[in-house]
Amino acid sequence: MSYDIHQTDALVLAVYPRGEADIRMRVYTEKYGMLSIYAKGIRLEKSKLRGHVELFTHVALSFIAGREQYRLVSAETRTPFGSIRNTMSRFRAATAVARIAMHLMVDEEQDARIWQLIKEAFRVINSDKYETREGSLLLYAFQVKMVALLGYMPDDRTEAVDRLYNAPTLISSDVLTRQEEITTRLFLRDIYAYAGVWRPEDYA
Repeated sequence: MSYDIHQTDALVLAVYPRGEADIRMRVYTEKYGMLSIYAKGIRLEKSKLRGHVELFTHVALSFIAGREQYRLVSAETRTPFGSIRNTMSRFRAATAVARIAMHLMVDEEQDARIWQLIKEAFRVINSDKYETREGSLLLYAFQVKMVALLGYMPDDRTEAVDRLYNAPTLISSDVLTRQEEITTRLFLRDIYAYAGVWRPEDYA
């Protein structure tokens, strides 16, 4: 990418404070895939961008490619997904979704299907109809659909994985038995190990 200003929608997956006023954020963008973007002075009270790049928000942003990193130029909230940050169970589910995406996706590889999947996960977690008991099922479905989109889905999958893969939504009336949860976790563990990204604490 050139030094021109680039504009895209993005989902804020992680925010890391830098010094007293700056942040570095990990975002999945609609046009450019996964990126790290540096936002200088955004934590200052006088910053016009303050509040527009909250964690787990859908934003419209513009940035430039500096010598060493991408730098934020502007940002405007599109969908705040406020319930995610106000409810611990929702926050934990969204954090898991973000970690999975950050560990599986290579920077600057755009995929419209991945963009839609992450955005749909945030929408479902933020919705009034979301219930805590649905969290594990959503995360299993999200992971199965994600690895399938990335080309890691084998033909010899279990019946439970096949149901999650073919389900039209991330939340359905389907329920996994305890044994099916165990076999699904083992299935995903083997795929993550193959992909070189297996970290058990991130996908519990």
